[in-house]
Amino acid sequence: MIPFTIEFDFGILVSPSQAQKNIDLMMARELEHQFEIAQAIAESTTAFKDHTYKLRRSIKHEVTGVFSQDTLEARLWSTKRHGAFIEYGTRPHDIRPRRKKFLAWKDGAGNWHFAKKVRHPGTNATMFLHNSVNESVIAESLRKALILGMRE
Repeated sequence: MIPFTIEFDFGILVSPSQAQKNIDLMMARELEHQFEIAQAIAESTTAFKDHTYKLRRSIKHEVTGVFSQDTLEARLWSTKRHGAFIEYGTRPHDIRPRRKKFLAWKDGAGNWHFAKKVRHPGTNATMFLHNSVNESVIAESLRKALILGMRE
């Protein structure tokens, strides 16, 4: 194979293999940057109450793959099991005691209540992870990264 160069309309000579490496690097860096922003947005959301901050601290992101191989992808998730319930909501369901015969709780007035089961009304989906990813901003930033990768 004979090495050759391509001259782009902006007047810079770049070998195809170097251009591909530059583009792959720029796209991965930009996607990583955008998902760092999405993670920060998800961690600071007011869509749910998190008294212990465990759910917020469990939010992670990952960028894998290579752009030129059409495998570049990113994901944002929570490592906590209840993160999925907050994100997607739950249907109405019964809650029953696991280890004891009765459920017990104290209400706001300090009165104790006991029951063999309670009917939970379900929860609405917050989509706090999904809503923290701004697809149009990411698409535009990746377009700019692609152009920059071809220039360098």
